[in-house]
Amino acid sequence: MTREKLSSLSAYDERFYGGELREIFKCKDFDWCRCRLCGHYQYIANLDEQKITRMYTAHTSIKLETRPSSFEDLPTRKRDVIDAVFRKLKASVPSGASLLDYGSGFGLWSDVAASHGFNVTSFEPHGDRNKSNVPIQTSWEHVKSKKFDVIICNQVLEHVVDPRSMVARLAYVSRPGALLYCTVPNAGRHTQSSLEQSWPFDGRKSHILAPFQHLNGFSQKSLHMLLAQFGFKPMLRHNVDISVRGLYWLLAHVTRGVIPLISTTRGTFIFSE
Repeated sequence: MTREKLSSLSAYDERFYGGELREIFKCKDFDWCRCRLCGHYQYIANLDEQKITRMYTAHTSIKLETRPSSFEDLPTRKRDVIDAVFRKLKASVPSGASLLDYGSGFGLWSDVAASHGFNVTSFEPHGDRNKSNVPIQTSWEHVKSKKFDVIICNQVLEHVVDPRSMVARLAYVSRPGALLYCTVPNAGRHTQSSLEQSWPFDGRKSHILAPFQHLNGFSQKSLHMLLAQFGFKPMLRHNVDISVRGLYWLLAHVTRGVIPLISTTRGTFIFSE
């Protein structure tokens, strides 16, 4: 790695992790590869679970300082699109449907789901990050015996060592016809050369393959292929009942590089480019 890249990596560590990952970065090989078939990016060397926990613990204290304290504190456009998602989900399932917020993070989506009348289970293995009003589960053992009508997987798949095993979990706890709302950063909109030029940190925001925060870089194709292995099918975008302001935010969101997807085992509906 060049001296410039090492300096950039150190700046990234200081900004997002308070320098806690300095020793990890010294001993890790950061090469990543791209699948020619589906355009998926993945690091060759991954952290073990213990080091990932350390990473998120370090990140939490910094991130919590800027986290909105409530849904009302979010920007208007973001509130619009979250409301649109839950309106669509609510219209597609029975009243009081069970919902799993998998990898609920700071718990904002769990709170909004509960306000829309869903029976919410919030799962966050790094429980110290979650400040939701909804009780959280930190052990999968307490969740896997349940079945859910709706599953939220918002910006989670890119963070895990084995996305396939995680989607298998989601399929296992899905009722027949369950709806899955899944979003990931859209690495497929970048060329490999452009990713290499701006990696690991441009001094402003995290890289789409920020080590080791994003362990996977999904393209639209690789996300669809992964979900299809477990019976999830995309739904059609034109069925979305969404305000003009909310739609503008959603399209801008996708343009900036996020793939939002609602999937189901019984129909077809997708937010996409």
